[in-house]
Amino acid sequence: MKKQGGQCVLTNHTEKLIAESLITCSSWGYPLGIYDLRCIVKSYLDRKGKTVRQFKNNMPGPEFFIKPYKI
Repeated sequence: MKKQGGQCVLTNHTEKLIAESLITCSSWGYPLGIYDLRCIVKSYLDRKGKTVRQFKNNMPGPEFFIKPYKI
C-alpha cells in the first residue's frame, strides 16, 4: 500500500535534530513558535542548497506542521 500525501522534505534524523533543538531552547527559557520553526526549516533547506517547489521562497507554510511528531 502506498503512503498518502507528498514526499517528505526532511529526513527523520533531521526532524529529530530540529525537535531536540527546540526542546533545548525551551529548557533554556527561550520557547520558539511555529514561525520560528518555519524559519529554521527554511534556513536548513537554504544551507543545504535544496529547493522545495511547494514552499514559497523555501519557507514552509503553517499547514506543513499540522501533523504531530513523536520524539
